[in-house]
Amino acid sequence: MSISDSPTVHISVDMKKYRMRLHKSTLHLLGDPNYVQLLVSPDHSMVAIRSVKYQYSGDQTHKINKRQLASDNSIEIYSRLFTQLLLSTAGVMDAKALYRLTGRVCRERGVALFPLKTIEAIEE
Repeated sequence: MSISDSPTVHISVDMKKYRMRLHKSTLHLLGDPNYVQLLVSPDHSMVAIRSVKYQYSGDQTHKINKRQLASDNSIEIYSRLFTQLLLSTAGVMDAKALYRLTGRVCRERGVALFPLKTIEAIEE
C-alpha cells in the first residue's frame, strides 16, 4: 500500500494550550507504538508523527500510554516547543486558535505525514 492509497487521518493542534490531539485510529495505523516523535519540516512544509520503539533524550519523543490507547478518548500530547515551531513554520496562524491538519500514513515507514497546506481553523 502506498501513501496515496492509505486512509486519511487528522490531528488537532490547540495553540493556546500547547496541545496536540492524536486520534487513536492514527496510532493504530502506525502499529500502536510505545513512543512517537513529533517532527516539523520547514523546508518541506510538513508535520510528521513517527512511530519509534525507544525514547531518545533531547528530542520530541513522547510516550504513548497503553491505558489511554484502550480508552474511548484521543491521545493528547502537550508540547510548547512543537506548537511554537508549528506556529512559526505555518506563519499565518492565531496563537490562541484550534487547528486541524489532514494527512496520510505510510505504514512501511511508520510515519504519518501532514502537509501544512491542509491546516484549517476549527471551532472548539
